[in-house]
Amino acid sequence: MLIGSLLFYEGDHKISAGRSRKDFFDGDGVTMQYLILVEETVSASFPLEAENLKEALKLAETLYRKGRWVLEPGHLEDVQFMVVEEKQKAD
Repeated sequence: MLIGSLLFYEGDHKISAGRSRKDFFDGDGVTMQYLILVEETVSASFPLEAENLKEALKLAETLYRKGRWVLEPGHLEDVQFMVVEEKQKAD
């Protein structure tokens, strides 16, 4: 069950806005299992020579898809945490 894609901050954590903050932090004594999606946005700059913009973009995509340009570790731009599944833990 996707709980939501809109996020708000609670301290240093982004929390899905599909539920109230109380739902996330106040348990009712039932152990739950969660599947958490961690999404990072990274960036890096690479020099490239080409005859025009169209050629430069095509070559850049080719180099990236063939693994010639790797963004790791890159510059971390953003990180988000989302609950993508929630279920009651089986005993």
